[in-house]
Amino acid sequence: MCVERECTEVRETLSAALDGEESEADVLTAVRHVRLCLGCREFVVGVVATTRALRSAHVIRPSSVGHRG
Repeated sequence: MCVERECTEVRETLSAALDGEESEADVLTAVRHVRLCLGCREFVVGVVATTRALRSAHVIRPSSVGHRG
């Protein structure tokens, strides 16, 4: 059974892990939880897809064309 607080902590851990900000031990603990929790599995799928999309997006920088200054 999942406890909301536990799910929140796991989701924070997994989000940080995608940025390389978590220890391997913390990630392994989170992965064990995800195996048992449908809500957290769905979260992982969404956050991985979003992270990939953001990392592959082209950055459009504002140009000086049309700006008055």
